[in-house]
Amino acid sequence: MFCPKCGTSLEDNAVFCSECGARIRETGATVPGNAAAAGSNGKSPSVKKKFPVKTAAILSGLLVLIIAVTVIIGSAVSSARPENIAADYLKNYYNGEIKKADKDCIVTMRDQWELSIEKYHNGNKKAYFMFLTSSYESNVTSFSSAYKALDKMTHKRFSDYYGESYTVEVQKKEKLEVSDSDAAIALNLLSASDYISGTIDASELSGNVVKYRVTVFIDGNEEGKTTSNDITLVEYNGKWKVLNPMVFGW
Repeated sequence: MFCPKCGTSLEDNAVFCSECGARIRETGATVPGNAAAAGSNGKSPSVKKKFPVKTAAILSGLLVLIIAVTVIIGSAVSSARPENIAADYLKNYYNGEIKKADKDCIVTMRDQWELSIEKYHNGNKKAYFMFLTSSYESNVTSFSSAYKALDKMTHKRFSDYYGESYTVEVQKKEKLEVSDSDAAIALNLLSASDYISGTIDASELSGNVVKYRVTVFIDGNEEGKTTSNDITLVEYNGKWKVLNPMVFGW
């Protein structure tokens, strides 16, 4: 036990404190179990409660996770907007990154290649790849190499004009009015065209069509150039998709 006055450790049967001489107890009296914690004033010292380190770490981790998820969801919602899809498509195109541009298209270049193989080359991929080799001026032996060849050819086209280290910056996205006739033409191309038959499920077309004029600034070895392109998008399977100008000529 401990002295309630000075806190000196004492034998359990001590009557007086050996340090300060204070009476500890009457003979035969017992000391409460919490007397060991008593201070010089006979009162138990206050103890500050500490927040568990493990709990704090868990809460901090959850907060970081919530913030990260919020940012990811916000970014996904933003990138899914039709004006941003149109801008991404055009920027990738001018950068000579056709495969990246294709991800935003309802009918891709690969769709076009595969249809050409079936319809005009009797399923002979080798013969068609030889044709692409001649067209793209690069050896094509697969769809992957066809994309690389098309990327290279497109990038060369722009770098010859703007310089090898040119950059592309989106400056403006302007929504245009779409007439009923234009919308009908776009939807008919997708639902009735024999050329692209089988590449999409026409029942997944919502009937919504939008058009944006995207303006980009291409900075190269000269003063740079501002150019605008009109991009048509259709809603397909709940997502906005570009009506690929390289396929449809729009």
